[in-house]
Amino acid sequence: MKLFLITIVLIICSAVPSFPRDTTGNLLVNGGFELVNKGSIPDGWEGNAQIYSLSNEAASGKYSLKYSNNDITAYYVFKQVLYVGQGLTYSAGVKIKTRDITGEDNGATFCIEWLDRNGKWFGGSYPIGIKGTNNWTEISSIISIPYDAAKIIFCCYVRKRMTGEAWFDDAYLKLRKTDEMELMLLKPVYRGLLFEEADQKVILSVNLENFGRDLNQSEILTSLVDSSGEELNTCTTKITGDNLIYKINFDNENLPAGNYTIKVMLEDKRRELINYGEVTIEKIGPGLKPDVYFDEHKRLMVKGKAKFPLGMYWSVINEDDLNIYADSKFNFLLPYSPPDEKQMKLAEKYNLKVIYSVKDFYAGNQFAPAGIKSRDDEHSFLTGTVERFKNSPALLAWYNNDELRPEYLDRLNEHYNLIARLDSNHPVLSIITEPYQTNLYLNSTDIIGTDPYVVPKLALLHVGMHTVTVKKKLNNSRPVWMVIQAHNIGNYIKFIPNPEEYRSPDYDEMRSMSWQAICEGANGLIFYSFFDLKRNADVPFDEQWSDLKKIAAEIDMFSDILLSTDRIENVKVEGVNSDDKWFSWRAIKYLSYLYIFVINNGESEGEIKIQVPSNYSKVQLMKDPLQNIKVTNSEFKDTLQYLNLKIYRVE
Repeated sequence: MKLFLITIVLIICSAVPSFPRDTTGNLLVNGGFELVNKGSIPDGWEGNAQIYSLSNEAASGKYSLKYSNNDITAYYVFKQVLYVGQGLTYSAGVKIKTRDITGEDNGATFCIEWLDRNGKWFGGSYPIGIKGTNNWTEISSIISIPYDAAKIIFCCYVRKRMTGEAWFDDAYLKLRKTDEMELMLLKPVYRGLLFEEADQKVILSVNLENFGRDLNQSEILTSLVDSSGEELNTCTTKITGDNLIYKINFDNENLPAGNYTIKVMLEDKRRELINYGEVTIEKIGPGLKPDVYFDEHKRLMVKGKAKFPLGMYWSVINEDDLNIYADSKFNFLLPYSPPDEKQMKLAEKYNLKVIYSVKDFYAGNQFAPAGIKSRDDEHSFLTGTVERFKNSPALLAWYNNDELRPEYLDRLNEHYNLIARLDSNHPVLSIITEPYQTNLYLNSTDIIGTDPYVVPKLALLHVGMHTVTVKKKLNNSRPVWMVIQAHNIGNYIKFIPNPEEYRSPDYDEMRSMSWQAICEGANGLIFYSFFDLKRNADVPFDEQWSDLKKIAAEIDMFSDILLSTDRIENVKVEGVNSDDKWFSWRAIKYLSYLYIFVINNGESEGEIKIQVPSNYSKVQLMKDPLQNIKVTNSEFKDTLQYLNLKIYRVE
């Protein structure tokens, strides 16, 4: 878990001046800091003139932006406000030179923050910078802008409580264009594996939104090929209008067991090949399922049995903590410190599964083992670890990505493919920070989620919003496990000026965040973290652990319902006199009952109305004792208070 201290920037709107048009695709105005009409502040930018000024030490052109500061308490950013396309992905960066940048944080860098329509900050992207003395170095990143961002802020800056000199030049923000199709296998949902008793449809999404050329009158040619090279099925799709996302369907009811390739060719209007891609699928014969996998409903299957995963991040496995942890409904743990054989056997002794962390096996990563200096070292360490522990009865999955940014994508993909080749019996988990980038990580993981740590600075509803966005970016094609905050963010912020502003989430908040994620479709939950419970200064361990045990027990009590695959339609939950943004809900059919879960996210409270299918007429609120609710014309009403959970059983 990595945390960045956020700068909330207030923007004063004024008339927008006219600037020369950039012909390189750079959306930043005056990204090279060459244009100056008055004073020492480059046109199109704003910042503190005592800290930032023009300099003739440039990476290109005549000028750069210089930062000079010897006051450890001074903290200012140099910023530009932009209005860009929501939901799109951009390449961003700046060249930076430093001299004697010192301090505890990670130096001179840039960031991009987004604001909602009310001008309120609700997230950002914060690449790691450089410190010390360095010649011109480009810091770059891939940035995905949220759908609901009204505007963004591009900032050049040096992190808090740091001093020295830094120069910035050639800043840019460009729409990310590629010459490759984005292929997303929507079905099957796990590693392209088709199981005999499951739905035999194969659905492939072809996304051309970021393609870097005109595709008018182009065609997508798709073929299903067996291991001998024989074409079994073909499909031609014409690209029409502005539609740049296509779903290709193959029905493979009588496909025999074996390996297959879906080949995808993109041809222009002259029928010349523009791009080629492929994905593989495998039809699994009877009795050959992995030990751990996901079925077509994205349920975790362990030895053929569906489970709802509930776990926590740990530091180091030890028996004293396992003894405490096993007295709960949590069923797995994710220790940051890679366990040895003895620790894995301890987890097995307590009937607990382990997600094994290989997240640090990347050369250059600050937590990488000392022996990892190159990609070859990465592969060697990873191979040795997987071979050593893949047959452990306690192993549940591999943890390949802990908030690594898109700059790691090539290596993330390499590591994932290596793990999958070495161990066909266990999936790979990735946790990222930005839900809008979920699709970028598709080829590097089997399970994905985000970690929205919102208390106390952000609204709880962001947990539900993250879950919705992750599922949307994946076309609901992969299992989603969300991370739920159980720690005081202040544990991770150095030099806190006002420590009293930070606190741990309370029981109602943790419960609301958990059920928001579940109601929006999360297939599992991981709480952060067991080791933080021991150092959350504002809440005693016993108190918070008791709260978490109650939340886990409540979720476990309904796990059979949450794992149900029965379809239900014609259910609707609405606010009576308000919009629906203050609650999340989910309807599930289980046996002869319909269960409706509704959780308040803290934004409001009030009356809700629930519409059920016409063949249901009796409603009971699941509380002790059960409370009957009157149904009129297939509809009933109830009051939902702040952070409250209501569970209705309908028959």
